[in-house]
Amino acid sequence: MPKILVSNRAQIVMPYHVLFDQYEEERLGKQSSGSTKSGIAPFYSDKYAKIGVQVSELFDEERLYEKIQGILEKKNVMLEHLYHIECS
Repeated sequence: MPKILVSNRAQIVMPYHVLFDQYEEERLGKQSSGSTKSGIAPFYSDKYAKIGVQVSELFDEERLYEKIQGILEKKNVMLEHLYHIECS
């Protein structure tokens, strides 16, 4: 079996990245870029905005919770105002 090392600074593609990729393609309609809808563009957007989740954060439950709360605030604004999806 291969030994695989994963950096604790590696970013994680989250399920919401895939959804945001799909929503953006739908929003763009005929002007869409032909995304694979795998979440890569939203993933990199979060990475460079420094709001992505890193592997190291998975091992600190309190830190992860705080991080996810901050992400949810930002993503809910996008869902409601850009994609017109009601958040609960």
